[in-house]
Amino acid sequence: MILLLLVGFGGGLSYASTLIKMDTLTNNKFS
Repeated sequence: MILLLLVGFGGGLSYASTLIKMDTLTNNKFS
């Protein structure tokens, strides 16, 4: 149970950081 929670948390962090990277890339492209 705790293991699943940790895996989900880590996946959410990596997903969020990927979204932030893509967001900054598109912002740099269009600015």
